[in-house]
Amino acid sequence: MGGLIEAAHAASAEGQDGLAARALALRKAINGRRLRHDEWYQDQLRELQVALSQEPQNGDRYADLGWFLYEQASVRSERVEPRGKARRYRYQTQDWQQRELQRAQQLAEQALQLAPDDTRAMTLKAAVQIWYGQYAVAENLLRHTLQVKPDDPHALELFAQVLQAAAAQKSAAAADLKSKRSPHHAPARQRGTRAPGRIEGADRPSRRA
Repeated sequence: MGGLIEAAHAASAEGQDGLAARALALRKAINGRRLRHDEWYQDQLRELQVALSQEPQNGDRYADLGWFLYEQASVRSERVEPRGKARRYRYQTQDWQQRELQRAQQLAEQALQLAPDDTRAMTLKAAVQIWYGQYAVAENLLRHTLQVKPDDPHALELFAQVLQAAAAQKSAAAADLKSKRSPHHAPARQRGTRAPGRIEGADRPSRRA
């Protein structure tokens, strides 16, 4: 408690100019971290591309670059002020993100052309499919991966995600079907009462149709 009081007194004594200077220093530090992250991204990307160009017949090099692009497609962000807009660690547009994901998918497929049972490549391809909500495709890829390597931790983690998503979809579909069949949502004539101004049976479809 005493520390909080001392901090409050220090902030009061510091005045508005001191607080503004500290806020400016914090903003500069955060911007510097974003700059460093963008530089790190470019350096890593360049190294992986060079490694691939030097070993074009090595499937691991395709998987390395593909996993990097997939993981970096989701750029971290943070809020400088409590109510401020979240700012990303590096500049990225939605089109840019889609290109990174598409490139990751292509790299996975290239790796699989070299080694059809490459578990890292299959898992990468499945991860991209999960991103796009293609759970059935991802499930097939992951089942094949786990046949090749049953203890693959990343494949097991993604497979659990796929099963959870499938269960959620089935639950939502069942709830929707139940709500449509509920008597509270049915028309009046389906509950045994006539709709006003209509002849009972007039809406029934003809069996000859």
